[in-house]
Amino acid sequence: GEVYVPAVHRALSSRTVLVTEWVEGVPASRADPAMVRGAMPAVKRYALTSLLETGFFHTDPHAGNLVLLPDGDARGQLCVLDFGLMATFPEAVRDGICSWVVHMSNRDFEALVEDHVALGFLPGSMSAGERAASRRIMERVYTPYVFGG
Repeated sequence: GEVYVPAVHRALSSRTVLVTEWVEGVPASRADPAMVRGAMPAVKRYALTSLLETGFFHTDPHAGNLVLLPDGDARGQLCVLDFGLMATFPEAVRDGICSWVVHMSNRDFEALVEDHVALGFLPGSMSAGERAASRRIMERVYTPYVFGG
């Protein structure tokens, strides 16, 4: 596989302390930019698989918690550390996120309003006027960041 999770030393761990094996590698926070670019496909597959397929995901995946393993390492290309903050998404939320991505990609802001309702970000009791205002706000807010202008 591409992603390695260190073995847990259960005898040394408790409900509040997780002890894992030591893993040699380069933290992504200290890695050469070319090395980070090379690992990005594995990082993306890991993130999308955990968020959208399994629904069990690491909520603190900063560069210090991602260790790039040496080329040719049989364990993979990426090691994920620090499982102190994990969360789950039920299937309905995962489906809602997928819907949101599709509608965002298609600039379908009316559907995005409904996605926000389905995901619980906006109340379902909004009036037609409030939905229209939400659509205008989303278009104004998302367009510069997602579509570059």
